Parts: sequence; C-alpha cells; structure tokens
Amino acid sequence: MKERPILFSVPMVRGVLTGQKTTVRRPMKNQPCRPPKLVENGGSHFWSNPLYIQGASIGSQNHGCPYGQPGDRLWIREPFGEVYEYCDHPEMPGCPTEYWHIEWKYRADGETPEIEDGVFTGWKPNIHMRRDASRILLEITDVRVERLRDSADLDLLDELGDMLEDCDSVAGKEFSRIEHLQSAGAPLRMIPEMYGFQAWWDKTNGQGSFDVNPWVWVVEFKRMTP
Repeated sequence: MKERPILFSVPMVRGVLTGQKTTVRRPMKNQPCRPPKLVENGGSHFWSNPLYIQGASIGSQNHGCPYGQPGDRLWIREPFGEVYEYCDHPEMPGCPTEYWHIEWKYRADGETPEIEDGVFTGWKPNIHMRRDASRILLEITDVRVERLRDSADLDLLDELGDMLEDCDSVAGKEFSRIEHLQSAGAPLRMIPEMYGFQAWWDKTNGQGSFDVNPWVWVVEFKRMTP
C-alpha cells in the first residue's frame, strides 16, 4: 500500500465532502495508439498495447497508473491557510519564532475566517499543501482506462463537484451562457451542463482537449474515516 498526493480544487473538495464525487479522471501522459489492455506483471497492474504485451516493460506502450492501484491511498492537496498565535515565550521548545502554528483552515469550508487572537496567513494554492496539513484521505477502489467521452454525461459532471453552481468559475460561466442560448432557441449538441464541463476540461488540459477525446485514467475511490 502506497500513499500519493493529488491536487483537488475547492469545488472538487466540496464534492468529496458531500459524497457526490467518488471518481477522478486525468489524461494519460502517453496516449495509447491502440485500445490498451489490462495486464498483470509481477503483482503490478498496467495497461499495454496488446501488440507489445509479450516481454514488454513499462514505457511508451505500457502505462502504469501514476495514481496507484486498488488499495493504495491518495491524500488531497487543497487550497488552505494557516493560523498563528502570538507566543510570549519564543525561547520555549517548539516555538522558534514569535508566532506559532495553532490550526489549519480550508478554502472549501467557506469565506476567509475571522481570527480574534492570532494571525491568518491568507489562502495558499493547493500545490503548497504539506502532508500534515491534509485532512482528506482516499482509498482507491478501482482503476481503469477509457476514452473521456465513453463515460455517461452525469458521471463526467460529478467530476466538477459544485463548480456549475459557481457563476465565477470557468464551468459555471459557460453553463450559464449556454443556458441563455438554449432559452433563445439555439440548437445544442450536448446538454448545457456538458458545455460547462468542456470549458473546464479545456482550461485544465489544453484548448481542444475535450474534442480530441483522450484516453484517461479513471480512478474510483472512497473517503477514509479519520
């Protein structure tokens, strides 16, 4: 069993906390040229081009999931902040400066906290979160690969957490724009929510990535009880 970090945005974290989000999809770094097949090699599972299975090693035609295997764990890195309290005894062990840490705050929980006796450092990006600041641990229950658009629309929308409800997010803005077009009678090739997903996916993974329909890692998980 291994632990690995994974970056989640605020809406995704809220989706995990409410139980709505139980899957994450990320593009495969090396896109297979043929539909990959699950292979077991010495107890380790990876996905391979069927023409290269015999005697193959992990490489351009063999893809080990960078997020782990079933049973492994993922600790979430999310936007966060830190609260410090003034220390009257900087010479004390564990208090090397005039302030010491007292608690973590998480952007997904709401607005900037009001601190009476202490200093709030402000919000920091998820990439800067250390392991000891993470509050959410996930256990991987399944890993597979598939084309992005092979999934049902509702499954893809669960990726967003509550992003569609945020009019300031990329997904929320596009969803709102498409809804107005639909009200005016404009023909749509997808449900309005999927345009929001497309806007978020392209913003995250590169313009046009949604239409390319890439192979993605599909990692299912369950939240572990603290």
